Amino acid sequence: FGAGVVAHGDRLYVVGGNRDGAVVNQGLPHDFVHAADIDRTSGRLGPFRPQPKLLTPLTDAAVFVSGGRLFVAGGRRGAGNGRSSLIGSAVIRGDGELAPWDFQSHTQLPSGRSHQAAVEL
Repeated sequence: FGAGVVAHGDRLYVVGGNRDGAVVNQGLPHDFVHAADIDRTSGRLGPFRPQPKLLTPLTDAAVFVSGGRLFVAGGRRGAGNGRSSLIGSAVIRGDGELAPWDFQSHTQLPSGRSHQAAVEL
């Protein structure tokens, strides 16, 4: 639970999340990112495929797509690590796969609070 999820084109992307769904706010986020094809006729999902991992494990982060990039912002980094103010993005390639994440060229959020949002542009 706590994963960021966004659909773009014929893909569903799942970013981060918590490793232990049995305990709310357990604080064991992971850095996994996966994508699955969406069948336009049936709406069924194909198998999830791993994508480039996040720079840091995150749960409860905002995930959105803009300008051909998948963005992740804020969230929590786990017990003892507090909230994240990071913003990063990955280019969505022509085949729908993600390029490596870029956290260096983005500014940080103005506070260390957990931020969640849904954006469709």
